[in-house]
Amino acid sequence: MLRRSQGHPGMSVRRAAVLIQQQRARKPLPSPVPIGDPWQFWSAEILHQILGSPIGNIRVQWPFVVSALTGLGIADRPVQIAALATIGVEAGAFWPVREAYYLGEPEPAETWRRNNLWYYPWFGRGLIQLTHAGNYRTYGEMASALLGRPVDLIARPDDALLTDVSAAVLALYFMHHIYQSGYGIPAAARAGDWPTTRILVNGGLTGYSDYISYVRQLEAA
Repeated sequence: MLRRSQGHPGMSVRRAAVLIQQQRARKPLPSPVPIGDPWQFWSAEILHQILGSPIGNIRVQWPFVVSALTGLGIADRPVQIAALATIGVEAGAFWPVREAYYLGEPEPAETWRRNNLWYYPWFGRGLIQLTHAGNYRTYGEMASALLGRPVDLIARPDDALLTDVSAAVLALYFMHHIYQSGYGIPAAARAGDWPTTRILVNGGLTGYSDYISYVRQLEAA
């Protein structure tokens, strides 16, 4: 879940969106086809063996995640390991999900969310759980800049479940959610500081035993 309690961005995500928009204004818009080689470090078969996720979902979704990381210049191997382990814990099927999907979609999960979540309809969605209207607005603006097309997550919150949008949100969060010192997920992953990569996503170490198991297997593969 996107949280702010554990750290404070060194640059506001709104300011970052403006910078990305300015950069894109000087360059051609990116192709809608994913960029970067998603199988540079691991095949879909290996990821399936490590994560246990459906291989078809991996083949569809992972290229969009690598594309988003590549577009932000953070697609190196340690950051990809952090992204894969995060998806493995947050969305085990390797597909964007809604909060409390396990109750049964569309019902009774939707009724439960409407009756129990004060932040409805901006409940958790995606590969990492984008939550709260402010985050939907901000990350929608940033995803628009990164993807080169309008993304309005306030008007259409379920767009956070799209393959390219969910990948963009994950990559943007990885890049911009940092401690006040400037230490964020890419730097932590490159330093092998895996607890910090988990804390900056989760706000704590929930699911860390599975997370670090995925990390170690990906490092060895």
